[in-house]
Amino acid sequence: MLRPLRFRQSELVEQAIALNPVDPEAYNNRALTFKDLAKLADAIADCDQAIVLNKNSDFAYATRGLILQLQGNLWEIVDRP
Repeated sequence: MLRPLRFRQSELVEQAIALNPVDPEAYNNRALTFKDLAKLADAIADCDQAIVLNKNSDFAYATRGLILQLQGNLWEIVDRP
C-alpha cells in the first residue's frame, strides 16, 4: 500500500515544481519522495537543486546528508560544504 501512495506523492510534488520551479521546498520534498522510492541519485540531484535555489536551506542539507548516509558516502557529507 505504501508504494502507490509514494507514486501519488511524487505526482503531486511534480505538479508543485511545474507551478513554481524556483521553490526549494518542492525539490526537497521530491528528494524525500525519491528516497522512499530508492531513487537515491535523483534524490541527491533534487537536494542539490534545492541548495542552488536557497543556499541556507537547512532541510535540503539535512536531506542530502541522510541520503548520502543511506548510500554509505559518509566522507562526502564531511567534505562538501
